Amino acid sequence: NMNDDHNSSDEDEHEDEVEERESSSMSIFASYYGIVPEDKIDDNNEDCSNIDHATFKPDNFVKNMLISDSVESLLAKNSELVHEIRTLDGEMQKLVYDNYNKFITATETIKEMKNDVYGMDDDMESVRVKMQMITKTSKELDDLFQDKRVQVDKLVRIRRLLTRLEFLSELPERLAVMIDKQSYKEAVELYHKTISVLTKHSHVLSFKNIKERTEGMMQDLTGKVINLLDDASLEAIKLTQYVTVLRMMSAPRGRVLDKLLNAHKKRSLGMVHSFMTSTSTVNAKMERLDHSEAADVSHVREFHQSLVVGLIEACKGVYELYAPSSPHSSKHTSVAASPVDFSAAFKDLRAMNSVVMAEYTKALLSSMRRFFNDFNDVFTSVSVDYMFGADIVGVISHKPEDLENEQIAEEKKQEHFRKLSNMLDERAKWLMLAR
Repeated sequence: NMNDDHNSSDEDEHEDEVEERESSSMSIFASYYGIVPEDKIDDNNEDCSNIDHATFKPDNFVKNMLISDSVESLLAKNSELVHEIRTLDGEMQKLVYDNYNKFITATETIKEMKNDVYGMDDDMESVRVKMQMITKTSKELDDLFQDKRVQVDKLVRIRRLLTRLEFLSELPERLAVMIDKQSYKEAVELYHKTISVLTKHSHVLSFKNIKERTEGMMQDLTGKVINLLDDASLEAIKLTQYVTVLRMMSAPRGRVLDKLLNAHKKRSLGMVHSFMTSTSTVNAKMERLDHSEAADVSHVREFHQSLVVGLIEACKGVYELYAPSSPHSSKHTSVAASPVDFSAAFKDLRAMNSVVMAEYTKALLSSMRRFFNDFNDVFTSVSVDYMFGADIVGVISHKPEDLENEQIAEEKKQEHFRKLSNMLDERAKWLMLAR
């Protein structure tokens, strides 16, 4: 009995599952076609006379029409119903046809997908086989070229070593070319980059010879650059560059400082002497009052700027030589100078600047004094000529018959006015320069 009860309960569960699946299918079908299930009809909203309503009752509808409508109404209603039935039949046939076409299309699509999947399986199998072949061939090639790869790496390292050896063997010639081109700083930098390698391998005879040769070249270069500081015609910036090179070569600071300050002193005093010579000839022509005056002021301004730039470069050179942390310093340069040496160097610099500035101030004041003396004389002369010309114009203006003389006097007056204006402009430029 217990077994029978168990079997019956299983059958009941199976029937419930079947009914649930059928109910689900009918619900899907009803939702697609817009049919309302009977269990969801609201009994309170029954409409027996509405043919489109789910609660429509045809028997009651026909009885009511037979009682209330005439024969003509019944015939018209019949025709209307026949037309609607045919319309619904046509729509149903069309719907069935459309669904059938969709079903055929879906079937063909599934068939094509199935064929594509089968073809893809074959392609994937082909790819897998080829990848296995590639892997096998790659492994065979690696095994085959393993020894040669080691040999190639060894040859590459040998080639790099030979390139470095070739560079070191050509180092003296490279340095000589740089020195001939006056690229002193680049030559010293190249020397510092290679001297450690040459020192490390100096036990080899060839490296020892290269090291001795390059060291001799650098010693000669140091002496050459120190001697170049004696040339007073060098530009101020060149002197600073040479000081940088000498610091990199660890040249003696005291000797370099003396050479540097002496070179700047000679250069500056030579500029002052040239300025005094040139201004004495220009100021002698003041009475002409043409463009030579403006050129004179420009010449004085150029002299002032050149001299000050030279003194600034002198300060830079001393700082480069004695600064505790120079931007060009490296492990190959000399150690930083002590604060005492640094202070003493700038004391010597100030002494040199004092001598130069005294001569510069004397030359500038002398030139300005000559200009303003000449300016006062010429200004007085031109003012008298201008006033005299104005008197002539005032007299002639009362004689209309003498128009030619009146025009000459007016032109002379305008010329004097232009000269006065030029002199005042020139005076303003000199005052600005003096400030």
